[in-house]
Amino acid sequence: MKINLKDAFFVVCYLSLLFVAYQNSNSIEQKVDSVRQENTFNNGIGFYMPGSSCVIKATADIEIQRFKDMMAVCAARH
Repeated sequence: MKINLKDAFFVVCYLSLLFVAYQNSNSIEQKVDSVRQENTFNNGIGFYMPGSSCVIKATADIEIQRFKDMMAVCAARH
């Protein structure tokens, strides 16, 4: 079976589109995580004083993942 130039071109285009889609999905996931973290911080669970401190509500009703998100936001802001 011979592969002609046109078929090779379409295969290369397809693979490059798959690569671009994969890169965009990673970027979107990072942005969604960032927005989720900021939203959690702005829901009154934490309080940030720029350059001073970051206080996070740590009671039994706060989920572990939510607390981890809060810690990530505090670390990013400091």
